[in-house]
Amino acid sequence: MYKSSEACSIRSLLSVIAARLIGRSWSRWLFPLLLGVCSVQYTFAAPFYASAVREGELAIKMHPTEGFGAGTTSIVTFGMPFPRGSVLPGEVSRIRLLNAQRQEVPAFVELQTPWRHAVDQSKNGTSVRVARIQFSHSPSVTHPNFETFYVEWGRTARTLNRASLVDPRGSWHAVTSGSFVAADNVREPDVFAVLPAQWLSRGLLRSGPMDPFDAVVSDARDSPSVMAATAQYPGYREQQFAMKNFFYTAINEFGSDPPPTLARQMPYRTSDEPWLYDRASTFYSLYYRSGSFKALREAVRNTEFYRTQLYPAATVPSVAIGAFKLKNPDPAGYIGSNGTMYSYGEPLAYSYWLTGDNVMLDPIKWVAKAHEDSSSEQIIWAPWTCPVGRSCGPTAYTERHASFRLMAHVMAYEVFGDSALVIGKTYSYKDRMLEIMTNLRWHQDGAGGQIPANRVDGALWKDGGQQQEGDEGTFVAAPWHYGQLIDAVVRTYALTENVADAQFIRRAGTFLKAASKYDVSEFDAFSGQLRRVDYVTNIDGSTYAADGSFGVHALQVAGAIGWSYYFSTLLGTPDTTLKTHASQLYTTFDYLVSDRTRPTSPPLGYAAFRIGPNPDPWRSYNWMHHNSGSLSWALSATSLAPNCRLDVNDDQSLNAEVDGILILRYLLGFRGNSLIAGLTLAGNRTSVQDIQTFLAAQNLDVRHLSPAATTAARDGLVILRHMQLQNAAAMVAATDIPAVNADAVKARIAAWCSP
Repeated sequence: MYKSSEACSIRSLLSVIAARLIGRSWSRWLFPLLLGVCSVQYTFAAPFYASAVREGELAIKMHPTEGFGAGTTSIVTFGMPFPRGSVLPGEVSRIRLLNAQRQEVPAFVELQTPWRHAVDQSKNGTSVRVARIQFSHSPSVTHPNFETFYVEWGRTARTLNRASLVDPRGSWHAVTSGSFVAADNVREPDVFAVLPAQWLSRGLLRSGPMDPFDAVVSDARDSPSVMAATAQYPGYREQQFAMKNFFYTAINEFGSDPPPTLARQMPYRTSDEPWLYDRASTFYSLYYRSGSFKALREAVRNTEFYRTQLYPAATVPSVAIGAFKLKNPDPAGYIGSNGTMYSYGEPLAYSYWLTGDNVMLDPIKWVAKAHEDSSSEQIIWAPWTCPVGRSCGPTAYTERHASFRLMAHVMAYEVFGDSALVIGKTYSYKDRMLEIMTNLRWHQDGAGGQIPANRVDGALWKDGGQQQEGDEGTFVAAPWHYGQLIDAVVRTYALTENVADAQFIRRAGTFLKAASKYDVSEFDAFSGQLRRVDYVTNIDGSTYAADGSFGVHALQVAGAIGWSYYFSTLLGTPDTTLKTHASQLYTTFDYLVSDRTRPTSPPLGYAAFRIGPNPDPWRSYNWMHHNSGSLSWALSATSLAPNCRLDVNDDQSLNAEVDGILILRYLLGFRGNSLIAGLTLAGNRTSVQDIQTFLAAQNLDVRHLSPAATTAARDGLVILRHMQLQNAAAMVAATDIPAVNADAVKARIAAWCSP
C-alpha cells in the first residue's frame, strides 16, 4: 500500500505543470482535473494483513507418531487457518478435505474462531480465521513418514460429512519418552497435521507476517562444526539456523555429540527459569517459519506440560488460579508480577487452534485472571512517591510486566470475543486490552506532564525505584523489555488497526536507537565495535553505567526496531535509520551465534549449541526468538519492486510531484530538458537521457491492451490519481475507462510496484 509523507498541496502541480498547459489543445480537460489533485510522496509498505484467498487448496502432511501408523485408526483433529476475508462464515460448507487422489474424505468442519476486530464491526466476526476439521484416518505409512491430504475451499460444496465433533483427546496418547516421561502427564495426538510454512508465516495465527525459512535450512539438527565453519550466512539465514539448531539444545537433544552433564542440560521439567518469555510459543514460532513436524510436536508437548503446571479453577486461594506452579510452588505464597510474568495465554491458543483441543480454553481464562488478581504492578503508571531507599506499596512498574498483562487479554479476546468477561470481573478481555493500550500511549506521551519534557521520545520512563534497576530518583527505561512490549502492541494493532497504536510502535524505535550504542565487541571472534543494547537507559539516552550494555539482547531489540521501521513506512514517515540500527543489531546477533556455537564443547560437558547455564541463562533462547520472527519481513516489506515501472527516478519511493509529473509530461510529449524542468531529482536515475530511456521501455497502459495504447488524458491522469491514493472510482472518473473496470485497473497499477 502507499502512504502520504506530507500534507496535500496543489502548489507544485500548478506551478510546474499547469503553466505549460495553457494554450495547448488538451489544457481544457487536464487543468481543471489537476486542480483537485494534491501532491504527496509515497513509500511502499507491504500490507500488514495477508491478502484474502477466496478459493484454493493447501497440502497438509499427516504425520503418524510411533505406534500409530499403518494398521491403526485415529480420529485426527486440526485447525485450518485462513487469511482474513478468505472464507465467510456461511461458506464453511465449501471447505473440503481431500485425500492424495483428490477424493473427498468424510469430515466434520466448523468455524472454530473468526477474525476479531475491536473497532471495525465490518471486520469483526465476518470471516473465518480458523476452521476446525476432524476425520477418521487409517494411515498407510509409519513414523517418520507422512501422507499428503488437501484442504480445499471456495470451490465445491462438501458432500461427505461426519455428524458431529468428538473429543479430540480420544485419539491422544501419553508421552513416555523423548522430551517428557510418563510421570510428567503429557499427552499428544496420535497423528499430527502439519501445515506448510509458506502458509503459516503469513501472520494467520501469530500476528504479523514472517519470512519462511530458506529451503537450505532443513528440519534436522546441523553439525556444529559445519555451522562454525561459516562466519556469516547471507541475508537472515544465521537467525534461521540458530533458531532451529539451538531449539535442539532447548529440548536436550544433542545429535551425535556426547550429552552434556545433567547440570548443563536444560531443566525445563523441574525448573521455572527455562519457561520465562514463553518457551512453548517460541517453539510454535519455529513451526510457523519452518513447517517442521518436530517443532510442532514439541510445541504441542510443551504447551501440554505448561497447561498442567498452571493452578486450575478450584485452587485455594483463588488468587493463585493461572499462576505457574514451577515458579510459585505454594499457591498461598506471594505471587506478584514476577510470578504472573510466567503466565501466558498465547501457546494455549495456538494448541487450541492447531489441534482443536477444547481443554486449552479454560486455562486461557485462568491466565488473564492471574494477571488481574496477582499482579503487584498498577495497570497505569503513576509517579514513584517513596523516599529514596524505602519501599512503599504497589507502585512498581516495568515494561515487560505491562506487556505480559496486555498479551494475556489480547489472546483471550482473540479466542473468546467481544462480550467474554474476565473471571470474577465486570469488564471484558476486550475492554481491558483497550484500557491497557490507552494507558501505554498516555505514558509514552509523557503521562500528562508528569515525565520531564526533556527526554528521549518513545520510552515508558519510570523511576529507577519502580524499575528496581537504575537509581531511585531518576527516570530510566529497560530497552531489552521492548521485545516483549512491541510484540504485544503489534498484536493489539492487529485487532484495532489504530493509527495511534502504530505510532506507539514507531516512536518506541526512537528510544531503542538511543538505547543501542556502538561499543567494543564482547566476542572473541570480532575485535572491533558492535552495536550493543543497554541494560538500563537514562532519560537523556545515556547508558546506566552500573549495568552497562550487552549483545545478548541484540536480536529481540532488532525485532522491535524492525517493527518500528515498518510502521514508520506504513504511516508515511519512513525512518531509514531505524532499518540501519536493526541491521547493525542483527550483525551483533550474528557474532553472538558464532560465539555460542562451540564444536569443541561436548567433550567438556557442554552443548555445542550453547544455551545456559552460562554465559547466558536458559531463558535466553526464548527472549531471542519468541518475538523476532518478523524481523526480516519487516525490514524488507517496505521497498518497491526492483522493476517498479512508476519509480522513474529510482529512489524507492513514489512521489506524485516527481514520478507522476515525469510520467505525465512524457506521455504529453515532453523531451529533453523540458521533461525535468523545475523538478528536484534524487535517486539513482536523474539524467534526462536515463529517464527518457527508462520511460520508453515501460508499458504504462493501465488497460493492459495489446499492443499498448497510452495517452496522457487517460493513462497519465489515472496513474497520477493512483499515486494520490484516490479510490478506484475517483481514479478513473472523466476518462474513457468504464467504472466497472476501476478496481481491476487499480489492482493492476498497484501490482506494477508491489515487491
